Amino acid sequence: MIVGIGGSAGSLTPYREFFDALPAESGMAFVVVSHQGATGQSLLPEILSKSTTMPVNEIEGETMALANHVYVAPRGHMVAVHDSVLTIDQIGDPRRVHYPIDSFFTALARDRGPRAAGIVMSGTGTDGTLGLTEIHTQSGLCLVQAPETAEFDGMPISAIAAQVTDFALPIHEMPARLMEHARSIEVPTNEGRRARVSATEMERILGLIRLRGGHDFSSYRRDTLMRRIERRMGLHRIDGGGAYARYLELNDAEIDALWRDWLIGVTGFFRDPEAFQSLTQSGLKPLMAAGVRVEPLRVWVPACSSGEEAYSVAIEVSELLEANGRHPEFQLFATDLDSFAIDIARAGRYPKTIAKAVGARRLERFFSEEAHGYRVKKEVRDR
Repeated sequence: MIVGIGGSAGSLTPYREFFDALPAESGMAFVVVSHQGATGQSLLPEILSKSTTMPVNEIEGETMALANHVYVAPRGHMVAVHDSVLTIDQIGDPRRVHYPIDSFFTALARDRGPRAAGIVMSGTGTDGTLGLTEIHTQSGLCLVQAPETAEFDGMPISAIAAQVTDFALPIHEMPARLMEHARSIEVPTNEGRRARVSATEMERILGLIRLRGGHDFSSYRRDTLMRRIERRMGLHRIDGGGAYARYLELNDAEIDALWRDWLIGVTGFFRDPEAFQSLTQSGLKPLMAAGVRVEPLRVWVPACSSGEEAYSVAIEVSELLEANGRHPEFQLFATDLDSFAIDIARAGRYPKTIAKAVGARRLERFFSEEAHGYRVKKEVRDR
């Protein structure tokens, strides 16, 4: 496992407390990504060395992430990982807002899958939230510092609000949770995984979810269901599908958590450029051609998750109408099985990390800047 640890203001003490509580022979590699100034020598490696007997090194060039080692991102650099090799890239314009934790967590999730873990500690803003979302999607472990224990609770609260956090814990409890998760994923083969939950136990679990909320996942991909069930079993220290089914029978909240885990709400603004180009050229433009009546135009976005896709389509339609000098009425309906995701979509508030995907022109036209991010303007939300 590779564990990414991200923090901003007030994170130095949590870093030290974490490594103080961590066994030196955990079998994991640790990468610390912190908000630091772009220039000067970082003292973080020296400081962390006093809290652990593991080697602590600043990343230089291409570095293989080894077990029982700690790696620190250098000042003014973004960190990436591929095939467990850490690389650094110097940040360009220092006047721009950068999100080094999101960037590394996203790369980590794609490289290590369920063997990735992300920890967000004290800090202001929202950096780390989108990266944890990627780790969660890949069945990795997502931990945040319990907000009431953080000097600055902005980053932990942002991650918790995004519904991608497995546990919000005091720092000293995190190492034990990491060790338990590492043991829970040490199943070498697909056959071994399938043996942990029998077909009968799977049907029992599906029946409980159907009974609880009316959601029928019986035609869903069984491999996906199995991975997520095993993930939940590992989080709760449960061994065996029968024991987990009994746990579900006694815990409605866990039933809800399981089926929401199955939904895997991956989304983003203008996430698939080719799809949006096809939508515009083959779908929307012919509708708006001369002589075609499009009033009122209605659009439906199913499985909208937290709303980014729905707002992207609304922006695309608005731009096309304005470009054609037409202003017909249009409405956009967005639906999803997850009520928490709908609440986020309805509010229309997103972290500043959306800036790259949306672009400066659209940010100015369709969004309002707020203290910790952007909000879709009311004229768009009203659609």
